[in-house]
Amino acid sequence: MSSNSVPLDAPAPVPSPPADRWAADFFSRMLGQTLAADEFEAMVAQRWASGRFIESAPQTAAWLRERALQQSIDAGYAKDAPDLDFRSQWLVGRPGLPGAIHIQAPAEQVQEGSLSSRNRAPHLHDSGRISLITRGRATLYVARQVDGRPRMLVCPVQEGDLIYWPAWTAHTFDAGHGFWLVSAMARYVSPAADGFVLPIDHHDHGDPDVLPRMSYAEHLTSCRDPALAPAT
Repeated sequence: MSSNSVPLDAPAPVPSPPADRWAADFFSRMLGQTLAADEFEAMVAQRWASGRFIESAPQTAAWLRERALQQSIDAGYAKDAPDLDFRSQWLVGRPGLPGAIHIQAPAEQVQEGSLSSRNRAPHLHDSGRISLITRGRATLYVARQVDGRPRMLVCPVQEGDLIYWPAWTAHTFDAGHGFWLVSAMARYVSPAADGFVLPIDHHDHGDPDVLPRMSYAEHLTSCRDPALAPAT
């Protein structure tokens, strides 16, 4: 073990502002299987409804990254596409309870092009999601109603960013040159199961490649609550 490694039984990091204040406790409870699915969903719903669904929790990101790498339990993510060279580590998961895996996403095979040409095309999940970027940078594309109209929000994210979106929300990441993340779900589904990733019905959700796009910064500016406007 290297001198800067964190033992598997190490406590959560001492929280510091902003989202690290609660994220360390939230994920500690998830790892201890004392966090309820309804509580997870409520957290996602509150953040999504507020409009500001990206926060920052860098200490929690570093802690979970080290824990995942030291446990080194293959989570089985993207085994349907071995040529893409995804790697993943299981963190916690039990049917009916929140669970999480750590994903090492490779660089996009096609650096430019449609969302459907990303390593992982836009898709859905049947429970709320919280993602925590643990290394690198990426761009999240996530569908959202803005002023009653569907938009595809374009959200640059980086190490330490904590992201929330509800079930049945079309989304994907453009991995760029590769990035790592914790993918946490309100109700654990094995990545190897058929229900982990669900296809998009364009009739119900629209085509992610043709939805009008809006930057996350523009979205915050459009929110009625002045506190959500991005800092200048």
